[in-house]
Amino acid sequence: ATRLAIAETDQLIHMIRDELPESEKKSDQILPTLRNIQLIKALGRLTESLCWLCHRVLNLDTWTQSSKKYQTKSNNPKEELIIGTSRASTVDYFYNSFVSYAKELNRFSEACLLMTYLEVRIQAFNYFGALPEGVTYWCPLDDVDVDKYVTDFLLFIEQVKDLSIHTFSRHKFRFIFDGLGDFISQLLLRLIPQIERMNSNGNKKMCRNIYRLQQALATLTETHESDLIRVKQLYELFFLTPESVVNRLMEQGTAFDHKVYANLFHLYRRSHSTYAYSKIQSCIVRLATVTHSGQI
Repeated sequence: ATRLAIAETDQLIHMIRDELPESEKKSDQILPTLRNIQLIKALGRLTESLCWLCHRVLNLDTWTQSSKKYQTKSNNPKEELIIGTSRASTVDYFYNSFVSYAKELNRFSEACLLMTYLEVRIQAFNYFGALPEGVTYWCPLDDVDVDKYVTDFLLFIEQVKDLSIHTFSRHKFRFIFDGLGDFISQLLLRLIPQIERMNSNGNKKMCRNIYRLQQALATLTETHESDLIRVKQLYELFFLTPESVVNRLMEQGTAFDHKVYANLFHLYRRSHSTYAYSKIQSCIVRLATVTHSGQI
C-alpha cells in the first residue's frame, strides 16, 4: 500500500477502536453491526433511488434557467418591469430550493453508501482486530484447515456481494470493496504481538489463511491484492532465523516499517525458548540500519 493508503487505514482503525466498549474480555470488544444483512440490499436501493431523484431535481435547474429567457413580455414597459421582476424572483426562489433539495438528497445517498462501506470494514475489524479466543498457532501436523474465523468472514463477504452487486451501481460496488485488502493487511500485522507462540505448522496455517483471503478478495475486486501477498511473505520469514531475515532485508530491501519486523523477531523468540534474547536485540539494532527508523 502507498503511504497515503496506510495512513488512511491507520486513521480508520484508530476511529473504530475509539468506539470499542471497555471490557477485559476479547469477546466483548466488538462493535455492533447490522442484525439483518438483508438491510444492505435496502441500503443499495435507497442509495440509487436518492441518487436518481437528486439528478431529476437538478434537471429542474435547466427548466428554471431557461424560463428566465422566455418570460411573457407586456406591452406596458412599467408593467413588464413589475411582472418581469416578480417572475424572476419566483424563478430564483424555486431554483435555490431545487439546488438545496438536490444537495440534501445527494448527502443522504452518500450516507447510505458510506454505511455499507463502514459495515464491511467494521465486520473485518471484529474478525481480525484481535485474535479470537481459543485460536492458537502452535498446531499439530494434522491441523491443516483454514481457521473458522477466516471462512466465516469470507462467507459474510460473499453474502454482501450477492446482495449489493445488483443494487449498487458498478462504481459504488467497487468503492465498497476497494481497499478492503489493505485494511485487513494492517489488521493481520497487528495480530503478530497477540500470538503467544507459533510453530512451523501454525505458520503454514496462517499463510493459508492469508492466501485464502487474498484469492477471495482478488476475485471480488479484480486486483492482485498485493498488500495481502506482502503480509503472507512477511509471515513466511518466520521460517528463517532473525539473522537470516536481516541479511535478506539488507539484500532485497524492506516492505514494512521497523516495528513490524521487530514484532516478528519477538514472536520468533517466544516460539523458540532456546534462542537467546541478546541475539534478538542485536538483530533489532541491525534492523534499524536497514529500515532507517531507529531502535524500538
